[in-house]
Amino acid sequence: MTVRAPVAGILAFVLAAGSSLASEGDIRAAVARIKPGTRIDVQAMDGSKTRGYIAVTNDTEVQVRGDDGAVRTFRYDQIKRVRPATHTSRFAWIAVGVISAGIAIVVAVVLIERHNE
Repeated sequence: MTVRAPVAGILAFVLAAGSSLASEGDIRAAVARIKPGTRIDVQAMDGSKTRGYIAVTNDTEVQVRGDDGAVRTFRYDQIKRVRPATHTSRFAWIAVGVISAGIAIVVAVVLIERHNE
């Protein structure tokens, strides 16, 4: 019994799963599903990332107005991934952490006081 066939099958599966780069048509469809004016994250093929709002779309490109006000144009074949940006800010996550820590401290103090009675 040879091990080549299962190894070749596993290797083919891994390579097929790893080549999940979106095609130009997939990116165009993803942009079409997002409403104009929606805040998005765009990752370009060169690895750069842009966060901003959809300004203009057409058959060949999408224009994104960045948070700094600059408009950047991406051809669909230059985009690796596009998705709506999350709306939770860093400040909100910090506030949640501080409140959670405060509640944990209060609960710990109450439990320690009850235990010592």
